[in-house]
Amino acid sequence: MSLSLSLLSSYATYRTALTCEDQSFDVVLDKGALDALLSIDDEALRDKASDMFAHIDRVLVPGGKVRVGG
Repeated sequence: MSLSLSLLSSYATYRTALTCEDQSFDVVLDKGALDALLSIDDEALRDKASDMFAHIDRVLVPGGKVRVGG
């Protein structure tokens, strides 16, 4: 694994390991984590992106919104 891929993987682990209560946010904003995770064709990083979406789904209130990008 290259250094840049390793750093991305570490960052992805940090992003998806945040602990928040279920259904605790009305809005989730992503300013670049998803872009970083999907910028390299790597199965492990795609898995991290999937984990990120599962975490977002868990913390959003019903009807909550997700904003990806700038």
